[in-house]
Amino acid sequence: MFIVRRISVAIAVVSLSFLLGCGDARVRDVDNSVNFARRMLEKTKTDPIALVAFSSSAEQGGNVITYLTANMAGPDGFAPYVWIGPPDPYSVVIRPGSAPGEYILEGYGADTNKPSRTETIADVGRLRK
Repeated sequence: MFIVRRISVAIAVVSLSFLLGCGDARVRDVDNSVNFARRMLEKTKTDPIALVAFSSSAEQGGNVITYLTANMAGPDGFAPYVWIGPPDPYSVVIRPGSAPGEYILEGYGADTNKPSRTETIADVGRLRK
């Protein structure tokens, strides 16, 4: 009986730590979206193919979001992107920065008054050698 009780307590502790460690999937989706956008925008500085894709998207009347969604395998695991406009809960707002080729990524959780994560990427679309 003592062993069964100890095993039950151990299972309960492991289950609780697993549940607390997982967190909210929507917050993970926001982080995934910010990380993906940062990687893809940084890639335009070093990868000529990414630069051409980014430039082509802009020439066809698109914006950064058009470029990002065209390179996404699927929407699962990602939060929606919002161009400039007001944030939705669990979304990523992308705004142009103060300098040419600069973009600001703001990830929002449930609170849309303050971003939970902000990234600034400079020199997007300028190939470095």
